[in-house]
Amino acid sequence: MSRIKIINIVVVVALLLAGLTWYLYHSFSKTTGNPWEMIPDNAALIIEIDKPADLYNKLGEGNSILESLMEVRDVKILNSKITWLNNFLSDKN
Repeated sequence: MSRIKIINIVVVVALLLAGLTWYLYHSFSKTTGNPWEMIPDNAALIIEIDKPADLYNKLGEGNSILESLMEVRDVKILNSKITWLNNFLSDKN
């Protein structure tokens, strides 16, 4: 077989696999139903948040538990990364 025929066969097989993957993903990834019915009966706490950015900003205002948690080095690092991401995503420039 010539090199061009082998390349054509590989391209056709790759396209078929890509098409099959796309079809299967779209067939099985659809979720239907009421989201509230998907929550387990033994869930301890359910929080519905309309504006997550506002919640993050309000958590830092006078929260003694969060202030205590900020004394832990890993939590402080996580908070700085979340703050950076929040500032990056909210920058409208």
